[in-house]
Amino acid sequence: MSFSYTPPMPTPEALIHQAQAAFARNALDECEQACRAALTLRRDHPDALRLLGLAALRRNNPDDAAAFLARELTQRPRDPDAHTMLAKARLAQDRPGDAITLCDRALALRPADRVALHTKAKALLQAKRKDDALALLERHAATPDAPATLLALHAGLTCNADTAPALADRLTAALARAGLSPGDRLHLLYALGAAHHALGRHAEAFDAWLAAKACIPAPYDRAGAEARTESIIRFFSRERLATAARADRAQGERLCFIVGMPRTGSTLLERILDAHPDAVGLGESTWLPDLADALPATLASPAPCPDCLEGVGADALTRVARAALNTLSRIDRKATLLVDKNLANHRHIGLIALLFPGARVIHCDRDPRAVALSCLMQNLSPLSHPYTRTLPDLAHAWAQCRRLMDHWLALADTLALRLDEIRYEDFVAGAEASSRALLASCNLPWHDACTRFFQTDRAARTLSMEQVREPMHTRAVERWKHYEAQLEPFESARCELLG
Repeated sequence: MSFSYTPPMPTPEALIHQAQAAFARNALDECEQACRAALTLRRDHPDALRLLGLAALRRNNPDDAAAFLARELTQRPRDPDAHTMLAKARLAQDRPGDAITLCDRALALRPADRVALHTKAKALLQAKRKDDALALLERHAATPDAPATLLALHAGLTCNADTAPALADRLTAALARAGLSPGDRLHLLYALGAAHHALGRHAEAFDAWLAAKACIPAPYDRAGAEARTESIIRFFSRERLATAARADRAQGERLCFIVGMPRTGSTLLERILDAHPDAVGLGESTWLPDLADALPATLASPAPCPDCLEGVGADALTRVARAALNTLSRIDRKATLLVDKNLANHRHIGLIALLFPGARVIHCDRDPRAVALSCLMQNLSPLSHPYTRTLPDLAHAWAQCRRLMDHWLALADTLALRLDEIRYEDFVAGAEASSRALLASCNLPWHDACTRFFQTDRAARTLSMEQVREPMHTRAVERWKHYEAQLEPFESARCELLG
């Protein structure tokens, strides 16, 4: 007689534990799979819903995040954390008013909650209520034992040459506290770097920013980045692009993609275009990477993207493109131009050429040393931008982006796209003339609102939030020169990579 062993079904709690461990490793696919399995065993499991919401936020899918976190809140109406998590999603949806209301409810349940206070202050800033944000922070960040995140945010808003000495002392003292979490240290070090920068202590500022980057481990996969670049270049050869089928050209005429490295002026360009009454900015949407991930299933192909595109005809491509554009059009049916600012879409320019011929693609370029410094100065997510943790990794990521863009530019005559590079330094020097040229290249008539892009009612979510709330300026163009000695490892690595 033979016996077969059937392993026991995992419990919802075991699946949640697995999901939490996967989330901590940034293994989002594994996290989401475990959460969905838990939901099949226990409908509306609040822990599963929260993790799915946080994973969606990490993927920059705020609508999905809000849907999951709103479901969680119905299960935990008395949990202040549930209110605050949904507030974070509402912030990502450009709904600061709703975020403020949710934070107030969280604070009614748990007065002086540091996460709710920090989220509310950010929501007030997003709602252009800076004075209210400062008042809130001054009430809660003035004490010697103020939460690190509140102290750092307050320092960032008030730092100037006059306040920097006292702020540097406070931040240094806060960093000496026992028991600081890596996240707390990270926020304090970024703020300390800004204070040193305001005082002209450039070596100290640079050291603080490097220390901030080291707070949260997020290894950068150089080999994986190189393999991805090689795969894209191999598939999208001149020969294949010259003969490949394409979707109907009408599908691409409404689209503009802004791509490149972070901190290259992309938010400035998007806001100028978004200020035009005939255009709408989509922000850093993930709809195109999501489409690419789903393409093998859509085309019933066992091959991953882009290999799944081999031999696909124009009719199938048009159906895929039309479905995507119909979904995007729901955002604003009247807009003649939809502006996507997901910078990583430089990896998908070949896909754009096949699905959306006639689309406009703008590569934002900037002096690489200025890019490196700005990436170092800013609290870019170490999970989304792991290459920003060290100068050699930054140089490697810059070189990968540059290599891909050089490939696309060399094949511009076969792409059936309007592909251009805009140099940040030249653009800000040209001011209104640059804006007029940008609009003309997008087939948009001039509109005076585009010179007042910083007065738009639309909230800004990126790290360029403060910059795009003021007129165009050239203050940051030569800032990197203060750090030329410190940036030498970046420049040496970059030159070596370029051969």
